Amino acid sequence: MMHLMNFALVLAVLINLAALTAVSGRFFNDWGIARAAGVIAITLGLFFIEHFVGLGQFSWLWPITTALSLYILWRYRQSLLNRGFHWAELVFVLAFAYGMLWRYAFPSIWPSSERVTNLYWINNYMSGSQLPPLDLWHPPYQFDFYYAYMHYAAALLGRLFGVNGGVAYNLSFCILQGMTIALGWSFVSLLINKALWVRIFMVVILTFGGTGLSPLSTLLYEPFANESPQSVAYKEMTVTTRFMGNFEHHINTDLGLRLFPRLTEEQKPFAGFEPRELPLEHFSYQFFVGDYHPPKAGFFLLLLLLACIAWLERYPDRNRDPWVHGLMAMTVPLIFISNTWVMPLHVMLGFFWFVYRFVIKQPPNTWALILVGLFGFALLQPFMVDFSAKSLSTPFALTKSFDHTPIRGFIWLFWPLLLLAAVGLSRWRQQPLLAMFTLYFVFALAFTEFIYVNDPTGGKFERTNWVMKSWGWLWVAAIMSMGTLLLNDKEKWVKALALVAMVPTLAFAPILAKAWYTSPKTDLGHLQGYNIFSRDQGRSAMLSYLQSQPPGIVLERSPRNNNTDATLYALFSDNPASYGWFNHLITWHSTRSHIMINNDKIQNLYRGKLEHAGYWLQQRRVRYVVWTIDDSLNSEMNWQAMYDSIADQYVWLPFVEQGDRRLGLFVFRGEPWPVPH
Repeated sequence: MMHLMNFALVLAVLINLAALTAVSGRFFNDWGIARAAGVIAITLGLFFIEHFVGLGQFSWLWPITTALSLYILWRYRQSLLNRGFHWAELVFVLAFAYGMLWRYAFPSIWPSSERVTNLYWINNYMSGSQLPPLDLWHPPYQFDFYYAYMHYAAALLGRLFGVNGGVAYNLSFCILQGMTIALGWSFVSLLINKALWVRIFMVVILTFGGTGLSPLSTLLYEPFANESPQSVAYKEMTVTTRFMGNFEHHINTDLGLRLFPRLTEEQKPFAGFEPRELPLEHFSYQFFVGDYHPPKAGFFLLLLLLACIAWLERYPDRNRDPWVHGLMAMTVPLIFISNTWVMPLHVMLGFFWFVYRFVIKQPPNTWALILVGLFGFALLQPFMVDFSAKSLSTPFALTKSFDHTPIRGFIWLFWPLLLLAAVGLSRWRQQPLLAMFTLYFVFALAFTEFIYVNDPTGGKFERTNWVMKSWGWLWVAAIMSMGTLLLNDKEKWVKALALVAMVPTLAFAPILAKAWYTSPKTDLGHLQGYNIFSRDQGRSAMLSYLQSQPPGIVLERSPRNNNTDATLYALFSDNPASYGWFNHLITWHSTRSHIMINNDKIQNLYRGKLEHAGYWLQQRRVRYVVWTIDDSLNSEMNWQAMYDSIADQYVWLPFVEQGDRRLGLFVFRGEPWPVPH
């Protein structure tokens, strides 16, 4: 029954998306671009409107939109068939299905990487209240400090189809990844007239390809005795994506140690120096990670920009088309509210193309670019009023000598792109567009090496966030643009060298397959996201109780770090948490003192040492206080003392009691307070 319901939901979503694409296709002569434009028009328009009035829940609407979608698809079926709509939909559905292959097998949202924070951002928007919404990790404050447009879009999907944040997370992941792959197909198809194999090859490179280190994945590490295949697959994947500063200490083969010898104390620039952690998280890796995180929106908007460029190259007689120029311009404000990290690279790419069009004496529609770009920022003005005041200060800085990428690692990581660039520069007379993309890549890669975004991290992580966001984005931009155009070259030697550069990166594909195959699929099909959390009978019963009770603020003890189970009871029961993950809160908020003070009070509450504990909880309007097995196992926490301090105001509701091991809730005895919004 669960699988049938999931199938019906996915089918309804795909039908609605198909009709939206068909309607948008009246303005854009490419179905991949049309699909992206339709989704952007709906989500950005509502994002603007809901800053003035919240539209609430509208799950009553999806049967109407689905029926209307079926009518549109049937009514205009012949016209759509004549324009190749069915082939474009097949590409998207296959790409969507690949994403679903991962999310259906591993749907649970747990404290790994950014999954929980992604769910938190989505849930902030699920109420449909006027924006900015309540911050579910910091009530009664508002959620106005993060670039979460893609999470707003996911919440819209959840509100339309009446599903929880977890289902919205998993479906939106597949849609966003699927639209990106479909745009990759559009980009290559618009540049390549006949060669079907080139289209398929480049989309395979985008979807399954790795980096220059991928061919070495099985050569640098010898598994230890009885090591699980899952662990081996994860380490092989780390070679490709997180080699420098991370995997290096796992190298244990003779070849690996010869290629990448460990630093001696004499070679270190100063005492205590650690190799800098410099990851490259490319597009295909995102399926394994499973985060619904801003880099995915960055890849989507990148491929949309590339597809628009390819459209204007394909139809030079229509190079003043205002719709395509306007959509290109709209990607700039959208990247600002989706993945601000790569906005400089995105703008640079647009600027290089803008100059290139003047050089070849085919100037773009400058007025369309300017006016639509300004219109896009005008739509974002209600959001930016609060966002610009609350965002972190992250200025550009020059890379210090000891923070630069090690030359040996740099060459092994980027050699495919460096080879493509070398060949591309040699063909500048024959392919000026290729020359433009190649010059952009060389300039942008140098930019990421010598300049970085100076965020609050430091030490070995000084450049980690910057290169993790920028290198993966730049990798996709470079390999898709240069690779496609080189394979379209008339000279066989050019095509051969392009294949020499790109084919080895497909060594990442079997690693992906191994990771998927060897990972346990114990949560198969539980798209709501909390099955991994609720397999235990006691936790499941307590979560069900919270889901069935009046909404209220939930207090869960969070240690002074992140990636813990804290706040999961609140998030999965659609309730605000009194406080979220400590490290995240003090990073996001400029006024940190009250966060630190209240975190200390929470720790003392669980120790039974907080004075006037019941009064303090009522001041915070806390309705539910969670006590977990982990709290019971922590020798510093004292259930009895805590019970004695709040028993007059809160009743203890146990779900597990086995000696000192307890799982349960302290529930406020009085009438529930209204949840702030």
